[in-house]
Amino acid sequence: MRTQWDSYNPNQNRALGLMREYDRLEPYIMNKLERLPKSLKYHNAEHTKDVINSSGKIALVEGIKMWDVRYWLVKIGALLHDTGYILQPSGKDHEELGADFARRLLGNFGYEHYDIINILRMIRATKLPQNPRTILEGIVCDADLDNLGRADFFKRGKLLREELESLGIKNSDKEWYQRNLKFLENHGYHTKAARYLRNGKKKENVEQLKGIIASLE
Repeated sequence: MRTQWDSYNPNQNRALGLMREYDRLEPYIMNKLERLPKSLKYHNAEHTKDVINSSGKIALVEGIKMWDVRYWLVKIGALLHDTGYILQPSGKDHEELGADFARRLLGNFGYEHYDIINILRMIRATKLPQNPRTILEGIVCDADLDNLGRADFFKRGKLLREELESLGIKNSDKEWYQRNLKFLENHGYHTKAARYLRNGKKKENVEQLKGIIASLE
């Protein structure tokens, strides 16, 4: 049976190489993320797995297929986007720290210079407020905040709140939900795919936040 990899194509051949490199890199990174402090209840291995899965889904809806080099660059960017927490568990400047970590790591793994540059840009683009300049950066940014438009938004938010409290950042219930509402109202997904997949539920989450805040008045 023929597959999309059977006919020689330079782009597909390089994509296959990146897929193999991803498979080699993923357990190494996950092992490090799984050893992060337990106080990091949001920015941890589970979050990274979520961003990887979301980035792949968004890429596919955007028309970037698995035999496209860009698909695997996005997956690698998602895998590495929070590695700055390995160096600084407080999260301070974690995007820049993660980019530096990735630059040294990928250089040792033998990645091509241009691919490394693209991956570093994806990591840096996730810094809030997000400012992606390419479709690949936009995909990783949208994947990082995918939960804003999902049913588990409040569950994930509770974990983030607990993580922030462990760092000494505390809010009253009213303050917390007001901050969430402001964030969602000011946020916009960067890709057509994420808007298609998540804007509907995001609007529902906004309305639910308004109801919660009204009940706390």
